[in-house]
Amino acid sequence: MFAQRSFIDYGVISTGATDYPPGPYEPLMGIQACVTRTDSNGNLWGGSQRISVEEALKLYTLQGAYASFEEDLKGS
Repeated sequence: MFAQRSFIDYGVISTGATDYPPGPYEPLMGIQACVTRTDSNGNLWGGSQRISVEEALKLYTLQGAYASFEEDLKGS
């Protein structure tokens, strides 16, 4: 899990992704982890880095499109 709360607070444009081996290939699980900061076993990791559902959705949609230079084609 990345420190998304800190990224957002410092103005870093970050994304959510499901294309890497250590994590599940399921975006809804990634969004849940960003919001709850818990892993699949229910362990809390960095609770101070929790973000809202709206912020997490933005990571996986608008900001993902922005990061791939496709914000005029997709993202919302």
